[in-house]
Amino acid sequence: MNTERVEIYWKTAKNSRWVVAASATALVLHILQVEVLARLNGNPPLYWVLFIIGLFLASIILSATAVVMALATSLRNEQKGVLLGTILTSYACLVLTFASTYYSMTAWGDHNDAVEAHIYYHYEGLKKNRGYLKEVRPRFTTERAFRGMESKLWRGVEDISVPYHNPASGPPAVEDILQRSLSDSPEDTVRFNPKDRPKVFLDCLHFSIVTIATVGYGDISPNSWSTKVAADLEILAGTTLLVVGLGLLFSNWWPPKLGETKPQDTQVTTPSTFAPEPRAALSPAGNEARRQHRRRPRRRHRHRP
Repeated sequence: MNTERVEIYWKTAKNSRWVVAASATALVLHILQVEVLARLNGNPPLYWVLFIIGLFLASIILSATAVVMALATSLRNEQKGVLLGTILTSYACLVLTFASTYYSMTAWGDHNDAVEAHIYYHYEGLKKNRGYLKEVRPRFTTERAFRGMESKLWRGVEDISVPYHNPASGPPAVEDILQRSLSDSPEDTVRFNPKDRPKVFLDCLHFSIVTIATVGYGDISPNSWSTKVAADLEILAGTTLLVVGLGLLFSNWWPPKLGETKPQDTQVTTPSTFAPEPRAALSPAGNEARRQHRRRPRRRHRHRP
């Protein structure tokens, strides 16, 4: 490995160190937020609620800072090798930052969906017992952050209504769900599902890669307004990073630094068969004679019969 490559790697790591640090810190804060939320199932004290809200705000602010730093770092006037490495590092940090953001949004959405399911079936069951309803229909709305994710971080009354129910056979019967929602409280039915954490994070990472690449498979789609805004921001950030960054990489847009010369664009001319030959340079006497010749009046020739 020569000295020039080592210098390029060193400058790339130096330019991207703050972006990588911000992205890694945002990832840790998002995962910590989900773990604290899982430990405080039920009615936590007020200070724990404030702590979770502070974690959520800090993780969102740090994620936005990582995105801005990734874009700003990639638009610097550097060597082409250093700039290419910085763009690739910033691109990977964007993917990881948005994936961690989607992970925490999924946790909040699954928790809200499980609570809303218990409330729906509880009140529908009360209406049926009092004779206001003859039949209770299954709940078709969802409060989850994304549609298409099979794994859940929180399980509710729709998932654990029957002790030995096989999820592969479909959802449980509505009567079993009603019985469980009437007999138990939301603290008993809404439970954290720790074994699906890797699956959910991989789904979030897959959605982040698909979104920033603007592929749009459609297998996972945002459901809430917050996830829609986050997906739109990721598309704009990824497109700006690629278009502007690669445009600066393969163009000569930046002005030269002090002591450097900017390479000029060379125009390749091909000889043409029909191009006129250049005139030979005339002496001062020849130029004067040429001007006198142009000043002479033209004679009009009469046509002879």
